[in-house]
Amino acid sequence: MFEEDRLAILTISNETAEHLRQFAASAAISYSVVPIGDASLPSPFADVRSIPTTFFIDRNGIIKLAAEGLVSVEEAKAILHAER
Repeated sequence: MFEEDRLAILTISNETAEHLRQFAASAAISYSVVPIGDASLPSPFADVRSIPTTFFIDRNGIIKLAAEGLVSVEEAKAILHAER
C-alpha cells in the first residue's frame, strides 16, 4: 500500500503493555504499539484531545500535519504524495 521508506506507523498509548499486546493481536495490528505508562509526552503530543490523532512527521522530525479523528487510506496517500 505504501512504500516502506515513505511511511512508518507508531502508536503510543498509556494503557498497559499486556492490554496493548492483546489488542494488537486481536486487531491484527502489524505496526509498533508502544506503552508509555505514566510517562508524560512533550507538546503537541501531550495536547491530544481526540483519539485517534495522527501526526504526519517528515524525515527531519518536523510535524507537517496533525489530524484529529480517523484518516482514511485515501487521505493518507494524498498527504504523503503532497510531501514529495
